[in-house]
Amino acid sequence: MARKAKETVKMNLFSFLDILSGVIGVFTLIIVGMTVISLETTEQILKMQVGAEMLKRPSYIECQESGLILQPEGFKIPGNNIASSTPLKHRLDFLEDHVDDQYLVFLIRPNGGENFERARAMATARDLVIGYEPIYDVGPVKFKTVDGVLIEPTGQPVEYLRTDIELEDEDAETSGRTAST
Repeated sequence: MARKAKETVKMNLFSFLDILSGVIGVFTLIIVGMTVISLETTEQILKMQVGAEMLKRPSYIECQESGLILQPEGFKIPGNNIASSTPLKHRLDFLEDHVDDQYLVFLIRPNGGENFERARAMATARDLVIGYEPIYDVGPVKFKTVDGVLIEPTGQPVEYLRTDIELEDEDAETSGRTAST
């Protein structure tokens, strides 16, 4: 007596594979499109956030191959002067005095690793809260306020010790003298 062959259920997966390959193709096009758009953008904009949602305010230092740039004022420090830079020391002193409400963020260009290491060593020696953000090597970094107003770089360092000068001027005025005499 011959055995009866079992009937097997054959499933056709061609329609499933067609749908799956279509979805993968669409996702591939989306990824390629987003990459092309992001590579064409030549400026990087950081929004300066302050307010109740931010517990600490960031202070930015951009690390490039040629040196550092104190941001958003745009003051440049050559790579060979990092350790002796007075504006950088003033910035770090200010952050050390305001560690409860300020922190340091390094914006690192692909070729700025060596200068980042020098600046980070100075910051960690002062026990500062630091963070870092890798950025593209194209175009300048622009800063906007919360209101969307573009901050124009002055190229001059912010004088963090200015409050001491103002106190001396106030003392001179209260004693009957002017600050110019």
